[in-house]
Amino acid sequence: MYYNYDADGQRVQKTVSNGPTTIYIHDAFGELAAEYTSSAPAPPCTTCYLSYDHLGSVRLITDQNANVISRHDYLPFGEEIPNGSGERSGNGFGAASNVNQMFTGQERDGEMTPNVDFFNARYFMGVLGC
Repeated sequence: MYYNYDADGQRVQKTVSNGPTTIYIHDAFGELAAEYTSSAPAPPCTTCYLSYDHLGSVRLITDQNANVISRHDYLPFGEEIPNGSGERSGNGFGAASNVNQMFTGQERDGEMTPNVDFFNARYFMGVLGC
């Protein structure tokens, strides 16, 4: 995997070896405004709407018709609670959504094993709490 960063240290490009390239566009305040991926799988919705909790974590993704695409719950250090745990069954828990922003709105790098979140200055692994 190859990463490119701008002068402010924000990721602007990610290239997976023999895979897709993702371009990240940031607004004037440094917030992620858009991302474009070459040869990406078809998204589950034409327009996806993200609902966040008080920490900025993505909790609900809906389509343009208000249909639930996926739901996400997290443990205190950011590990995602899987479908089937407790009362979390069906209703989109843990469903694939092609949205990379997860715990506290940070980008989840699904290509890395185990999944880690990119927190600008470092990577964070919720399962280890570090």
